[in-house]
Amino acid sequence: MASGTEVTLTLPPGTKAFYLYAEPNTFDTFSMSATGDDGTTSGLLPVHGQSGARYFGFHSTGPATLKTIKVTSLDTSGFAIGEFGISS
Repeated sequence: MASGTEVTLTLPPGTKAFYLYAEPNTFDTFSMSATGDDGTTSGLLPVHGQSGARYFGFHSTGPATLKTIKVTSLDTSGFAIGEFGISS
């Protein structure tokens, strides 16, 4: 589980696509978002903390690659991320 309200994932060099699922710690609905290093964002989306993990996915086009993804939650007690997928 990530502590606090945000975590930045550093992706391996050459990453072209990446996804994860995220869920707040508290069994309630909180807004969450994911943002790529190029500024692409999911925007704030409602996610429920009791078996309500939400998909967040990114992909690059052309020669561009993904370097980082920042996941943010408005649940100040923390959140979990998991079930990752990656493509180079």
